[in-house]
Amino acid sequence: MQSTETSVANGAQIDYAITEFIRELALELHDHPTMAYSLLPLARDQRTSMRSGNSEEVLDVSFWQIVEFLGKLLERRQRTDQCSIPAVEVADFHLSGLLTWIVQHPERSGEDAATLTLSQLL
Repeated sequence: MQSTETSVANGAQIDYAITEFIRELALELHDHPTMAYSLLPLARDQRTSMRSGNSEEVLDVSFWQIVEFLGKLLERRQRTDQCSIPAVEVADFHLSGLLTWIVQHPERSGEDAATLTLSQLL
């Protein structure tokens, strides 16, 4: 995620920054499936855990940080595309799908997961 932040700060094309972010994330999740497993239930039940004030909220921050970061990238992209769906909702949808796909297809590569996500996202 840090190299993506650097790319955006250096004025890289937004589609390139989104592609780099998704690829890095997918490869990391594929290499560390425990992280994907731990994020997935929170992605599905995020609104409940955010409001409940229980200990899950600490874990939920990680998923939301990822969603918010991708949402900011998508928001910058949407300024030219004029999409009416909030960028954070688009990010939430695609990141939840990425997590689910990685968990359901452990035999496939992180690059496959990134390619699939990016084919729908961009």
